[in-house]
Amino acid sequence: MKITVFQSSLAAFLSQFVQYKQALNRKYHADVEVLRLFDRYLHNRHIAGWQEIDSALIDDFLKSRPRVRPGSYNHLLGVLRRFFAFAIMQEWIQCSPVTANPRRNTGGRIPYCTIGISGSIERSAGNERLSDPSRTAIRRAAFCSRPGQVATDGSGLG
Repeated sequence: MKITVFQSSLAAFLSQFVQYKQALNRKYHADVEVLRLFDRYLHNRHIAGWQEIDSALIDDFLKSRPRVRPGSYNHLLGVLRRFFAFAIMQEWIQCSPVTANPRRNTGGRIPYCTIGISGSIERSAGNERLSDPSRTAIRRAAFCSRPGQVATDGSGLG
């Protein structure tokens, strides 16, 4: 197991959080990288302790790590939220300084299942009978012991 080394004033707290997550049998590799970025940010800004961490600092950290995709930004935000929720649970702080909202995923692909549905809806609204491509007769013939004989062995196929 790789030991994570943090350098900021919150190093002991960050390490304890990572150890807690890994004790729950989670690898937590991607989240450790986010915490390393946050630790480096705190270290470079000479943040002395919990009292100096506020929502403005968290927002500045999020802005310092520009993310194009909403999922990447939301992962960064989620890791910070989980860390500060753990800090509250451990009674290291009273309230979480993370106030940023997650980004909505408005882009992306159109789901495949929506293609061609409008025609089916229109046909069913007009009380037209939709075609049934079932192959029941063909499947029944495949289970017969001799051609032309229906299975009557209690399998429900006859």
